[in-house]
Order: sequence, then C-alpha cells, then structure tokens
Amino acid sequence: MQVSIKVTGWYRRYTSGVTELDVQIKEGEPIGAILCRIGIPEDEIGFITSDQSFLGGRFQVVEKSHILVDGEHIKVFPLILGG
Repeated sequence: MQVSIKVTGWYRRYTSGVTELDVQIKEGEPIGAILCRIGIPEDEIGFITSDQSFLGGRFQVVEKSHILVDGEHIKVFPLILGG
C-alpha cells in the first residue's frame, strides 16, 4: 500500500529537501507513525489534512491517529505559517 505525503517547505530539512513523498505503508498504520518514520518530529506538526474518499474527496483536517488507506493524499502543515 502506498500514500502520497506533501509537506510545506518548513519540513524540507527532515525530508532531504523533498516536499512530496510516496510512502509505502502497512495496513492499519496511522499517519502519526508514518510522519515519525520519515523523520518529522511530532511536536512540529500543526495539522494534517487528508483527501480520503469517505471525506468526499476534499481535503479535511484529520488527527495523527487517522488510519491511512492505499492511494490517500496527505498534506502536513507546521504550527506557524507565514507569507
């Protein structure tokens, strides 16, 4: 199973400069565990959004305990955003 994770520029220091990752997952694995596995510290996660089909195909905020499904697209945002 595979999911797509998109992170903001803030997290590039943990992902070798990459902002979009395709990650292999195990069935029943929560997003918090995946983000930890790719090196993003839990205390730096502001919020997470998902486009999982039961959410109607729109990105909606999910908890770190959200169980991922094959083909899901995730976006991760830091606590502070600027522009």
